[in-house]
Amino acid sequence: MSRVNGKPARTTRTMVITAPDGTEVTERTSGDYDTAGIVQDYDGKWHLAAHGWSRNSVWKRTRTQQDRQRGKTMYVGLLLEETAPAIREYFGTHQVYISEYFLPGHGWVKVSRNAGKSMLRYLAKEGVVTVSVSSIFGHRKEYADFQMDELLKSMNAKKKAT
Repeated sequence: MSRVNGKPARTTRTMVITAPDGTEVTERTSGDYDTAGIVQDYDGKWHLAAHGWSRNSVWKRTRTQQDRQRGKTMYVGLLLEETAPAIREYFGTHQVYISEYFLPGHGWVKVSRNAGKSMLRYLAKEGVVTVSVSSIFGHRKEYADFQMDELLKSMNAKKKAT
């Protein structure tokens, strides 16, 4: 059984791995895997080949899939939960992290957590009103603050549209 924030999770989440060329490959799963391997075919399309917790195991399984599919290249990297549409739109990627959040009565709290939808909902439930999100672009780090109600609104709007 997968776990989210230390509690059993049965809901399906969309997980994302970003290829070296910036292409995002998604997978819907109820697992809480943190590593994935993707293979690029000769048409330039990336496909998920393996996922799991052991980078070495995922690398071996991805390499096997690359050989079987006669893939052009392969990549193994972090598998992260997709973030809120408002954050994705701002940064252009799902590879973003919460660097701080504002909790009334406690002030700003420094953290380093993935800015996935599950984490954002958890923080909103705990009373957080603002999050500071960061992303690394090349050699520079970019920050942006988002109001929690704005993020929840963008996540719920996306949910209704599908």
